[in-house]
Amino acid sequence: MSTANRALSLSKFDWRETVNILAGPEDDQETFLLHRDLLCSRSDLFRAAIIGDWKEAQEKVVRLPEVNNKLFRVYVGCLYTGTVDLECAGVEVVHTDVKDEANNVFSVEDQDGADDIPTKEAVEHRAMLLYNVATNAFALGERLQDRIFRNAVMSKTAGKTGSILSNTNCFPGVDATINMAGKVSRGSPMLKFYVDAWAVDREAAHFREIGGLLPQDFVLEVACAGIEERRIHYEDRDPRYRPRCFYHEHETDADKCT
Repeated sequence: MSTANRALSLSKFDWRETVNILAGPEDDQETFLLHRDLLCSRSDLFRAAIIGDWKEAQEKVVRLPEVNNKLFRVYVGCLYTGTVDLECAGVEVVHTDVKDEANNVFSVEDQDGADDIPTKEAVEHRAMLLYNVATNAFALGERLQDRIFRNAVMSKTAGKTGSILSNTNCFPGVDATINMAGKVSRGSPMLKFYVDAWAVDREAAHFREIGGLLPQDFVLEVACAGIEERRIHYEDRDPRYRPRCFYHEHETDADKCT
């Protein structure tokens, strides 16, 4: 049965039934009291654990020691509000001198002491941090088998408005790409986005210079994208010009965004 077919309407949820989700290792664990039916309607992993004759179902407790508790807050926020707030994972803006690299600098005050003026370096640094969080959130969505959450993360990553890409006009760098390549599945929308970003944002000479720093499987994906580029117009490859639904997953054509 598909996720869409078994999803319950809100009016049919039994809001009295809750389950405890323990996220993080024992020395840094956080407990989330969440509604059972909501979890089961969204996540195949939670549905399998909570519904049935399993220990988790009897105890009404699901343990996720390998999941960062701050990252799980992003998931919970999306579960109840439908939006992805990457700030829940602890990416914070520090208003200080841009030269003070030890303090996670993102902006610098102007000489008149008025509003903070973001520098190019500050914007790029913040974008890379947010790309890392978004990638980790997408990987969590794969772990929990929640397609709706994965699509929401992709909208926050590369959507037309309100996304990391649209807000900063920055593509992922080397560190963010290495983080992505080791966490998301092959063929995932997140991987496709990174491949597109590298295919349109780097000159050949620059790619030769830094390509050795990237996972070879990813370099091959970008090379294949370059071959396809002969048949695809530049703007059709650029994530900034992709259709709204391009980085989403849909079970049927009728399920696509409108």
